[in-house]
Amino acid sequence: MTTFPESEHMPSVSVIIPTYNGGKYILDAVNSVLRQTHAPLEIIVVDDGSREDILQVLSPVSRHITYIRQDNAGPAAARNRGIRAAKGEFIAFLDDDDLWHPTKLEAQMRRMHGAPDCGLVYSYPILIDENGSIIFNELPRTCPSGYVYYDFLRQNRINTSSTVLLRASVLDRVGFFDENLYVCEDYDLWLRISRDHKVIFCSEAVIFYRQSTTGVSKNNYNHLNGCLYVMNKTVEQLIKGSQHFDKKSIDAMNENLRNTFRTFAYKVYYGNGDRIGARHLLAAALRRGPRNFKDIVYLMLFSLPRTWFESARNVKRALWGTKQA
Repeated sequence: MTTFPESEHMPSVSVIIPTYNGGKYILDAVNSVLRQTHAPLEIIVVDDGSREDILQVLSPVSRHITYIRQDNAGPAAARNRGIRAAKGEFIAFLDDDDLWHPTKLEAQMRRMHGAPDCGLVYSYPILIDENGSIIFNELPRTCPSGYVYYDFLRQNRINTSSTVLLRASVLDRVGFFDENLYVCEDYDLWLRISRDHKVIFCSEAVIFYRQSTTGVSKNNYNHLNGCLYVMNKTVEQLIKGSQHFDKKSIDAMNENLRNTFRTFAYKVYYGNGDRIGARHLLAAALRRGPRNFKDIVYLMLFSLPRTWFESARNVKRALWGTKQA
């Protein structure tokens, strides 16, 4: 277990678990917190207006949790409700379908200890499927640590809020989750924290992130709008603050937007069958350069009249032997 000097008290952690109809996995999530080698001060479950009887599902562990129910208001509002109720010096979030390794809090508290300028610790998760089996996932080449605002501005480096441990006092300075957002609300907060606080990467594999075929992030248009909202909000904040409003931040946001438009172009085409929307998004990505040959080809294909496009797609399917084209 994590050890601290005798003159120091054991730092307290509040764990916040928001849920909406999460009865299938939430008991496993809570049990993974109860098995922590660094025991939390409290586990707060915020039921965001579930139709399921979440309290009944949690009856085996009811004496270990604080249960709060509210009308459905979205994940940001649910996490904020938990933050307001939390008593710990540190706050950790866990989604109702994710799991923690028993050493999650211990490993991350070890990073926090002795780093008073650190506002947030994060880890890279192990992916699991709906049955709990591990999905192969190649680690990113770099996981930035330190004063990483520009890195985070280029892209969201934190896959899920379940990987995060943060100082409660930081939220008093930067604010809580933006309740106008139903997606990307976490990225918005990580940007605000990283702007003025050190962020430390914890390399231990201590979070299991469940990949689901459902969820708000699967709605490509909502997710895209959430990403654009965060970028617009960030620009407004940078203009007001001026501290980070420089060429480096503009280049980072431009790279973020280019990759966002490019990613969602293919998502709305393959996921939603929206060729026209994909064409507009690819054009927006290419305007921000550098230009990718594949994107240019697909933009040309998406710009063809419908009958010509269908013919080109059929040829591609025949050549590659695939239903997707």
